[in-house]
Amino acid sequence: MNGILDIIRDKERRNILISLIIVFIIGYFGLNLAVNSILCKIESDYINQNISIVGQVVKYNPELEEEIVATVTGKDLSEYELGKRIMEKYSYNTNISRDINPLTKNIISIKTKTLFIFWILFFICTILSINHFIKKIVKNIKSVTKRAENIIEGRISKVSYSSFEEGIFSKFNSKFDLMEERMNKMIDELKEEKITLKNIINDISHQLKTPLSALTMYNDIMLEYNTDDDEDMKEFINLSKDQLGRMNWLITTLLKYARLECNSVKFDKEMNSINETIYDSISRLRKKAELKQQKIEFIAEKDVKLMHDRNWMSEAIANIIKNSIEHTDVGGNIFIAIDESPMSVEIIIKDNGKGIPKNKLKKVFERFYKDENNINPQSIGIGLALTKAIVESHEGHIYVDSELGKWTSFHISFLKI
Repeated sequence: MNGILDIIRDKERRNILISLIIVFIIGYFGLNLAVNSILCKIESDYINQNISIVGQVVKYNPELEEEIVATVTGKDLSEYELGKRIMEKYSYNTNISRDINPLTKNIISIKTKTLFIFWILFFICTILSINHFIKKIVKNIKSVTKRAENIIEGRISKVSYSSFEEGIFSKFNSKFDLMEERMNKMIDELKEEKITLKNIINDISHQLKTPLSALTMYNDIMLEYNTDDDEDMKEFINLSKDQLGRMNWLITTLLKYARLECNSVKFDKEMNSINETIYDSISRLRKKAELKQQKIEFIAEKDVKLMHDRNWMSEAIANIIKNSIEHTDVGGNIFIAIDESPMSVEIIIKDNGKGIPKNKLKKVFERFYKDENNINPQSIGIGLALTKAIVESHEGHIYVDSELGKWTSFHISFLKI
């Protein structure tokens, strides 16, 4: 009962049901018309045959007119057995084949043609009717599928762009409208939250920079004018200076990361030499590597051009090199190479350091991630997260591979535009 009520309430299913009923009604009356035409033909032939029999008998025996007419019209069947015996001599009885029966042999071909035409027309009408609704259903499915694809790809419309007749697809489409409305609301809220977060980080960063600059200045004054030979005091001041520098770097890096996350960075992308960008990254870390007696080797067969923001990309590559320096022992090596193909450019940065466990590879780009075995106090865990954000903002891809205790290799790839 509920199924019938659903069909009645659903306009689309109701239209399909009505169309099928109409097709079957047409088929029913068409079949009756074909059968009636055949029966009319049989009746006509039967009457004409009886009239011919009466004519033949009366022609030679006029006195038998009343008797023969009574027999033909069914009023007098008393001589049925005599007639049956006579006709059986000529193999004419109730078992006679339709193919040789003079009354029906022509009707068979007429019946076959009539029914064939009827079933062809009925089949065509049924196919056209079903095809009409299938095309309509497929069109609706394609429309809904397109909306789903747009939502997956982030192309969310503000208003419904599909119109359906009242029915299941209309209800389905209204659910998409509701989903998109909620997603738009969530996106707007996230944008507001990002802007708010960016403003908070900006405010905190600027508020911290003033006292931090003052502390750095005071620390430098203490270091410069300290006349005591107290080595512990000098060591304390130097450690304080290192921590102040670390705080300054952390605040600056966090501010950059916040700007990237809020999509408030306007990249100055140009077709620059990626080789020169890598040299810039190496130069700012050359002294840090020399302090650990490490060698940074950059191998490039030719100058490679890539559309990128030189300053930001230099920052991203430098963070990886810095990470390699920190996690490679004294006297280690860091290799940098460029692999260019007709479709892409890949930057490879590999060291022979401590390596990363396989189950930790995906975590190295998380904010503030530090391996539990990492005892380096200078490691904060924000540099690689910033690198990933910069690379992805350039429509690039970054991943890391490693073998524990032997090497770590970072791969940054870009499709050529």
